[in-house]
Amino acid sequence: MGTVGNRTRVNTTISAKEETVQRLAKAPVANIGDVMQRLYSFDAGLVPLNSHRLCGPAFTIRVPTGDNLYLHHAMDMLSTGEVLVVAAEGSSRRAITGELMLQYMATKNIGGVVVDGYVRDLDYIKTTCPYPVYARGTNPNGPYKNGPGEINYPVAIGGVVVNPGDIIVGDVDGLAVVPVAEAEAVANEVEAVMAKEASIIENITTKSEFNRPWVAEQMSRIGAVHI
Repeated sequence: MGTVGNRTRVNTTISAKEETVQRLAKAPVANIGDVMQRLYSFDAGLVPLNSHRLCGPAFTIRVPTGDNLYLHHAMDMLSTGEVLVVAAEGSSRRAITGELMLQYMATKNIGGVVVDGYVRDLDYIKTTCPYPVYARGTNPNGPYKNGPGEINYPVAIGGVVVNPGDIIVGDVDGLAVVPVAEAEAVANEVEAVMAKEASIIENITTKSEFNRPWVAEQMSRIGAVHI
């Protein structure tokens, strides 16, 4: 039997500079998504379950519906700042992780957990968990532990592809992934957008002005009329 679907790989991908990660951590996810042409944001079903902001390199796992054997294996491999990204087929049938595992991962000083599926022990996640957790919801039913799975291979989650080492950024609006090779360029672009928006907000708050010449241009282009 082949190893595809039942394998673990030591992550040897390139890493973004820590300075770049910190720059992205300060940017709204909406702005990050905009500068990447709105193609790299996760779907709205993945929501924050506490108020912590998320930013860090992805540690990817793929598991079958309702099974977390490979997640248990992966927990011992996590490093400081990494974001555990679990492709769990979006299933609502069983929780993939809960308080005991999340507490153990807290000792690793990880950057957060993103589960394309369900979790449990929401009270711990909301009140005590020291890092951000994103998921599709909660379910009290626990998982099976049979396997198979994959660790540190590309995964599809929330409608986008995540490679090991890509930067995952999350806030109250949701999540986006920044390909690691593009992280520096995206950081530069998003900082320019943030500076431009700060200027627009200043005009709105101090002058009650919101200059948008493109609105009139587009209205004219589509032939809009006032009656």
